[in-house]
Amino acid sequence: MKKTLLFILALTAAINALTAQEKYGKTLNLGFGAGYYGYYNGYYRSVAPAVNLNYEFDIGRNLTLGPFISASTYRSSRYWGGPDAPARNYYYRNTVVPVGGKICYYFDELFRAGNKWDFYIGTSAGFVIRNHHWENGRSEE
Repeated sequence: MKKTLLFILALTAAINALTAQEKYGKTLNLGFGAGYYGYYNGYYRSVAPAVNLNYEFDIGRNLTLGPFISASTYRSSRYWGGPDAPARNYYYRNTVVPVGGKICYYFDELFRAGNKWDFYIGTSAGFVIRNHHWENGRSEE
């Protein structure tokens, strides 16, 4: 996991170094951060690592539009017991993949920001592909 995180951070730094900050469109963005997708079975779940990839196109002065895809996954457990399973912690994995489009307006001109800064507001719309996998508590042979 540490090697993957370091690779993603290095790749992000390389992409940012190759991309002109003041040209908003025709820009490939790679982000790494925290994802959170709400409650599951009434239990609060903490944030999970997330990765995002998007590509921006200029559609007007300081305005961009582009597709995105993200991914986040976490593993957790719930104490449970039933007629066919002994009471214990059962583990599950939740994977979430949002896909859609985003639009951003950049305020760098208004704030007279330098090349190393981007001030923007954005919104996105799309759908989420979600997968839950619960272990069944039985030995696999």
